[in-house]
Amino acid sequence: MKIHYLPIAVAAGLVMHLPPAETLAALRSPEIAQTYADNSILWHQLRWLPDSHQLVATITFSNLDYISRAEPRHDETFNFPLPGVKYAAQDGMFYLDGQPVARMRPDLIGHSIDLLPTARVVVTNRSGSVTVRMLAGQPPTDGDRWVER
Repeated sequence: MKIHYLPIAVAAGLVMHLPPAETLAALRSPEIAQTYADNSILWHQLRWLPDSHQLVATITFSNLDYISRAEPRHDETFNFPLPGVKYAAQDGMFYLDGQPVARMRPDLIGHSIDLLPTARVVVTNRSGSVTVRMLAGQPPTDGDRWVER
């Protein structure tokens, strides 16, 4: 068996010149909520609680798509703390494992917190059991950064 080292050496050289891959970071909220299986996200926001130094994902679920005379509308709001996210007041940024995930910006009556293009909040509703994860280091997107599964 004859081994050809040149293709291996070329491939290794190419790999060494690639830019380093962005490190992915993930955090799962310790909260698990119970809602109806047919509920979907009606509204969401990120909130900073300065007293406890916690970022919280507040999500309202609704059965709006399924209301009828037999099934009235019901909305439920839950808070999912994200305890691993740190706030840096000097730049107004939130970080997960050193990676920026959100930015606080002033608005009309206070402030808003916006997810950055490389961050996601993933909301999973499995038969009414809801979990929330925050992901950092994702491919940039201009679309919705709140993902419902």
